[in-house]
Amino acid sequence: FFFKQKTAYEIVDCDWSSDVCSSDLAAEYAHAVKSLPPGVTMREVVSFYLKRNPTCFPKRTVSEVVEELLQAKEKAGRSELHLRDLESRLGRFSDAVQMKIGDVTGAVIEEYIQSLNVKGRTKGNYLIAISNLINFAIRRKYLPKDAIEEVKAVERPEAPALPA
Repeated sequence: FFFKQKTAYEIVDCDWSSDVCSSDLAAEYAHAVKSLPPGVTMREVVSFYLKRNPTCFPKRTVSEVVEELLQAKEKAGRSELHLRDLESRLGRFSDAVQMKIGDVTGAVIEEYIQSLNVKGRTKGNYLIAISNLINFAIRRKYLPKDAIEEVKAVERPEAPALPA
């Protein structure tokens, strides 16, 4: 019964005179459900997606937002050292993730931070730069306000103790 109920999308995209369309939809739905972690529903997935990717937000890549951030920081008169640091850290991050800013999750950030072959303090500095990027994207209305929670959920790297 589920696949024979017509939605606006199905009416536009489907010729319901054939069973091919309904079987394709059923196969796609089954594949999507099987891909979900245990206990996660399609409704939760759709809600999460729509919350993180509302149609009113411009679709920008991480790389595009990094460029905008660097330009804004330069116009604001930030030091050359600060700009170089952001460009280096965020440039590496954008090269590594190559996705839309709305697709960046805490898991993506944490995986990237953990992949760095550097000490804890340096990982912490990368996390601060990424946090700056996410906050900038929120201010520019590329992300919802709660997107910063993704950064807050990332396990903080342990910095080495300072010499006594």
